Amino acid sequence: MKKLVFLVLALQTVFAFGQKPSNNLVGTFENQGKKNKYASFNFDGKGKVIVNNKDKFEFFEKNDSIYVLHEDDLLAFVKTNDNQLKGLSKKIDKSTYATKDRGFKYEKTSVAGDKRADLVEQYYQVNYTRANKMFAKKKKGNFLSSMQTMKKENQRLCDLDLDLGCVQIFVYSLGDKSLGLISVLFDSSAKEVQDIKPDEELEKLGYKIIDLGNAEGYGLLYSYYTLIGKDDKAKSINDKGIKEGCKVCLSNK
Repeated sequence: MKKLVFLVLALQTVFAFGQKPSNNLVGTFENQGKKNKYASFNFDGKGKVIVNNKDKFEFFEKNDSIYVLHEDDLLAFVKTNDNQLKGLSKKIDKSTYATKDRGFKYEKTSVAGDKRADLVEQYYQVNYTRANKMFAKKKKGNFLSSMQTMKKENQRLCDLDLDLGCVQIFVYSLGDKSLGLISVLFDSSAKEVQDIKPDEELEKLGYKIIDLGNAEGYGLLYSYYTLIGKDDKAKSINDKGIKEGCKVCLSNK
């Protein structure tokens, strides 16, 4: 009996880890119980979900669980036998979302969609799962080492043309430049503040993010041009970003 139980558990583990992520769930799920700020989730079958009939976010499904990369929060659900989504993460753990459809519906899969789902799942592992473990560590050496690992992994994802990984690399680089400026401003021995020189590679990265279909690249370039003192160009790129749906750009006006 013990051998049989062990074999069943082993097979479950193999199949669980072997299941590939997907992002082709389609349908609207509405909150059925406790009120919270998440009233509805509309999955488009192409890797995006509209939250509260407003903003779009990335999602993927794996092992009957659905993960929504909502701004700084991760919203996780598990599918139930009665065609509902039960909240798992803290902000929705007492909520249930139901659809009017009969069963869970899916769009046809595609090579591009499958690739996107796989890369987004990897991004989740790097920037959510590992990040939580990293911030839980108290030793400075462990933290810095984990940060370097995250940067390396996001660079790998960016090289695979995942816009989300490129965004992280851009933010890291821009943050380093900003910290350098702040350190000079607060250094009483510094004779003068040196202008931050243009960074051609960082600028190219910003446009790569836009070319990959992520309008937030406009907002990132706005911050970059502002930092190097090109205010007119910053305004121009920000105005274009607003027309293209850049959410960050709206807060820059």
